[in-house]
Amino acid sequence: MATVKEKALIAEITRLALEMGAGEYTACVDYHGYVHGIDVRIAKKNASDWVYYSETCYLSGRIDVWNEKTSLPLLNEMLAQVKAFHPQFDADGVKL
Repeated sequence: MATVKEKALIAEITRLALEMGAGEYTACVDYHGYVHGIDVRIAKKNASDWVYYSETCYLSGRIDVWNEKTSLPLLNEMLAQVKAFHPQFDADGVKL
């Protein structure tokens, strides 16, 4: 089971990804239940390549190997990248 912190970050990433449709970029947020992992991809609309393609973030609770120590840094990176391409944030992730 993912931790409360992991769930909150995933919820924020997903919420912002849903809003990105109004801007120049689109985001894909995928949860892979069989490995209890999440990844994020961002592309400019109508482009064939990704501007950001995360490594898979394995969440706490699936097995003893993965925990917040390994997941939170990557989830925070994913959130920063989504903010960097979101139309309501500048390139540094600061809300406009």
